[in-house]
Amino acid sequence: MSKAEEILERQKQILEAIRSGEDCSKEGLMKRFGKNGKPLSLRSLNSDIEALKKQGFSINSKKGVFMITEEAAAVNEAPAPAAEDVFEHSGRKTLRDLYLLHLVQHRGDKAGIDQLVADYTRHKDQDSIRISATNLGAELHESTKAALSYTEKPEVLDSLDRLAQNGMLIREDETFTLTSAAPRRLFLTEDETLRLLQRIHFFGGAYSFSDELKSIADRLSLAFYREVDSSAGEFRTVGFRRIRMPEFEKNMEKLRGIPFSTRSLRITYQSGDIERTFSFLTGLFFYAADKRRLYLIGKEPGKEYDTTLVCSRIVKITPEDAENPLFQNRYYRKMYDEMFSVSTEPAEKVKVEFERVFNVEEKLNRLLRTRPCARITRKEDTILYEDTIRGMTDFFKYLRGFGRSVRILEPASLRELALQSAERILERYTETEVNQ
Repeated sequence: MSKAEEILERQKQILEAIRSGEDCSKEGLMKRFGKNGKPLSLRSLNSDIEALKKQGFSINSKKGVFMITEEAAAVNEAPAPAAEDVFEHSGRKTLRDLYLLHLVQHRGDKAGIDQLVADYTRHKDQDSIRISATNLGAELHESTKAALSYTEKPEVLDSLDRLAQNGMLIREDETFTLTSAAPRRLFLTEDETLRLLQRIHFFGGAYSFSDELKSIADRLSLAFYREVDSSAGEFRTVGFRRIRMPEFEKNMEKLRGIPFSTRSLRITYQSGDIERTFSFLTGLFFYAADKRRLYLIGKEPGKEYDTTLVCSRIVKITPEDAENPLFQNRYYRKMYDEMFSVSTEPAEKVKVEFERVFNVEEKLNRLLRTRPCARITRKEDTILYEDTIRGMTDFFKYLRGFGRSVRILEPASLRELALQSAERILERYTETEVNQ
């Protein structure tokens, strides 16, 4: 029995125990459903109870004892939809809302209430409303259906009103229109997709948004040309052959079976025309998307400074007998949090002031979500950004994207980078005027 099956079976037994009323206290259930002489953890019990609630069982706790109402039990013991296999969604409201959003989009601008109710109820039979899995955008077998309990018209209207209150729909009199906040499905034929992919290809790699366009093209290829590469071996690629990162895969192959997290490594490394061999203790192993490179960061035994290795430059790598005590220890976890891109230079505290114009605040909020040490102080006209950063050069390149709306307060090294950049720009334009 798999882990998931064990959890489902335990939840079923917990439900039966609560229904029977037999020792339904937290302590009793934890002791009863533990394993190997150990009680079930309170976290696991709470997780099981929440899962049962999401299935529609009204479970309550009074003075530490769980109980289930008779009405809820009766509802959940209602006969299941007839004889075909179905996918049942435990949150009927959620499924109803998603399908209504789909119907509004299908109807286009200003879908009328009567139209939506008619579209919705057209799929009902005697016991339930059945929604085609393809209508829900699921890549499921064509004979599989998603089941939704039958709902009367007032409940459909309640769903539409709730979606309008949540900003998914705009209501005008008796019509509804999707907003930009609502999930949408993109309708493209295969011919339209091929034409779009060809046009993206014609832009070429020199176009300023080539990476973004390539990402769009890759996603379209995923949707229309699905393939699965179930190659044998330690690593298994499940996905699509059209998207490949040959350099990344080549470097990952070098590390296949190498215990870099637990053992010292013997590495032969090529840097320019120089090739050298040395021992290495790995502290961090990660892929930097902005550099498109795989990195090992750590120390050579006996040396104080950190060493950064680009995996593509590793000629040979073999494990040694010595243990590696450095992998993701506190020092390297802190370094990872402080790095802006890839840098092992000393961390510095930064203070930068931004004008509250255009989309500055939105960009800073996105940055804040990726920076564990950062914080933002909002004022009437400005935003103060504070952080601890390794990699002033990369951080300054990021700041240049804000133009005149940014003012560097600290540190002096970051201010110096800004001054040097301004001087180079001024020098370049002075040369241009002289030549003219």
